[in-house]
Amino acid sequence: MRNGYLKPAEIVTQRVPLQHIAEGYHVFSAKFDGCIKPLVVPDASKA
Repeated sequence: MRNGYLKPAEIVTQRVPLQHIAEGYHVFSAKFDGCIKPLVVPDASKA
């Protein structure tokens, strides 16, 4: 990442607030909205 080879923003397909983790898991497991790599964020204001 430091050298610029890995760009996490390019592989994260969804951001899921921790408060909505159950819904996020459902979206991920069913592959809704092209969800491949979800990122769980601790605060809804950061999603």
